[in-house]
Amino acid sequence: MIITVLIYSVFTGLSGLAQDWWQLLLLQALAGVGIGGEWAAGAALVAETWRERTRQRALLAMQMSFAGGVFLAGALNVFVGPFGWRWVFAVGAFPALLALFVRRLVPEPDRWMATRRHCKSAWDQGIAAAGRTFLAIFAPDLRRRTAVGVLIAAAMMIGAWGTTSLLPIWIHQLVGLDNAALAVQATGKCFILANVGAVIGYLALM
Repeated sequence: MIITVLIYSVFTGLSGLAQDWWQLLLLQALAGVGIGGEWAAGAALVAETWRERTRQRALLAMQMSFAGGVFLAGALNVFVGPFGWRWVFAVGAFPALLALFVRRLVPEPDRWMATRRHCKSAWDQGIAAAGRTFLAIFAPDLRRRTAVGVLIAAAMMIGAWGTTSLLPIWIHQLVGLDNAALAVQATGKCFILANVGAVIGYLALM
């Protein structure tokens, strides 16, 4: 988790130094690696440490933090965006400081430590466990659930990320290219309002 947080933070900060669109594309793609990795590590950490009766709500709360994060990003855009998009990316590097707190305050799960003590090679054990887990979700009794889960998650991600990516373009088209400052403010406010609704939706499921 520490590594993935650092990957996201470093490449988000470096995105503010991009001098061409392809540089920004590459840096954001690398930042995305950190986002995906951190999300997977966080889900595994919650699943391995929370008790079964509360695990579902804990995972829901973790998922809700996604909407909370985008809400904060929208607020950041409202207050920092007028100074330039590079400063928005620069502030996005600050989560690297969280790695220090994760290292000091978040212990390894007992289940992981027990597994690590009984294996000769943590790396080999990790690769083997990942392979077994991946194949297990396609077992006959789980295959249908896996397919349904993937389709639902894909639909959510396509809709959410598609809207997130295209919303600034639509706003610029609505307000006109000559109103860049207004477009920045409107984009941030749209993200704030959209994710207020998302948080309410998550809370309704709890």
